[in-house]
Amino acid sequence: MKNSPSILNPSVMQELIGNEPDLIAQFKKDFIIQAQSSLKELATHYNARDFEAIRQAAHFLKTSAKAIGAEQVTETLQQIEHAANAKDVNLTKQLIMQLKGSLQTLVKVINS
Repeated sequence: MKNSPSILNPSVMQELIGNEPDLIAQFKKDFIIQAQSSLKELATHYNARDFEAIRQAAHFLKTSAKAIGAEQVTETLQQIEHAANAKDVNLTKQLIMQLKGSLQTLVKVINS
């Protein structure tokens, strides 16, 4: 049985960067800024029903989320990519709202 994804898996950045707490903190801070911008971008693309732009924006943010170990966010972004490919209006909206909540939780974890 597959483990459910964690909000933030610290071992991912530890393996990627090593024992560099300041650098890891900076990557997390940069990700939060990028994620907030990308969430607005996703909403704008959704309102325009531009599914290709949604897919691209989700894919771009997914790469960064994976790099910092944000597993739940990564999984939701993957689902957004699939929903956008299918041009599923309702599922895409639901997943973008889910992403917003997951990002809020992630920010709390990073800032704690």
